[in-house]
Amino acid sequence: PDFQSTESTAAFVEGARLVVLSLCVTNHGTPDAGGSEVSIQDRSTANTVWSGAIGPLPAGDQACRTDLRATAPDGLSGARQYELIADSSGKVTESDEDNNTSTVTVTVSAPPDLSFTDAVAKFDEVAREMVLSFCVINRGGTASTENRVLIRDPAAQGEVGNLKIRPLDPGRRTCRDGLLMPMTAGYSGTRHFDLTVDPDGKVNESDENNNTA
Repeated sequence: PDFQSTESTAAFVEGARLVVLSLCVTNHGTPDAGGSEVSIQDRSTANTVWSGAIGPLPAGDQACRTDLRATAPDGLSGARQYELIADSSGKVTESDEDNNTSTVTVTVSAPPDLSFTDAVAKFDEVAREMVLSFCVINRGGTASTENRVLIRDPAAQGEVGNLKIRPLDPGRRTCRDGLLMPMTAGYSGTRHFDLTVDPDGKVNESDENNNTA
């Protein structure tokens, strides 16, 4: 027998942050081959991300595995290489033991990174109202999902706003202007409002420490 790893592919799924791989094992030798194993390794870590069995393979035949999934490590971005190895446990004696491995490269996009920009609060003296404006920007390399912004008044120790934020493509922003914040009658002095985007931690971000303003 002579196994060869062929038709190897890899694709990155942004929303799930998964690498989806597929491969075929072909027996180019003349004798039929018995059962064997196939494995996929992350080349940068040498960790096995998938392994499985291949049944007996007649001469000239092939067996394929598709939709094999590997999780992209948190914060990872850039090129990632995977080795797809036929007969990874060495069960089958082959005429050529040097052609069992193929390598695929996939580009992993950076995760989303939600943060605030242009956050401003102004007091309208005539109307005796606090007017709040802000923008949320995605500085990451992957689109974010629908989310929300929580606005709290530390002085009142309570939530004063809860706004839905649409999905944002990389580099895009969404803004809210002219939001009226409740003010206690007769209040004077400095007033602070705390803004938090993704307060529930639903988005896996490249930087989780810049979600407040």
